[in-house]
Amino acid sequence: MEALKVIADFAVARGWCIPEFVEFDEEKPRLVVRLRDLFECRLFKGRKNKPNSHFMRGILAGILEELFGVKIKVKEEKCVAMGDPYCEFVAERYEALE
Repeated sequence: MEALKVIADFAVARGWCIPEFVEFDEEKPRLVVRLRDLFECRLFKGRKNKPNSHFMRGILAGILEELFGVKIKVKEEKCVAMGDPYCEFVAERYEALE
């Protein structure tokens, strides 16, 4: 979790988003994170009918795969571009989401 907090601080410093860790299970592994004011979606606020955060999904998957040493799949459950108040991502071991 410490590594994720350092990476989150980087995202805030770069103006990418304001992260909030909702759930973290290192054993599964599983992460649920909310990103408020995500740069990738704020320009499209409420104007899309599906999640818009392809760049951030890839960033999260890459970071978590490196940290946990397993294939990770990231799904965006909520998105500012669809009118949600924040973007929310669920990241799990790849087989768990199929």
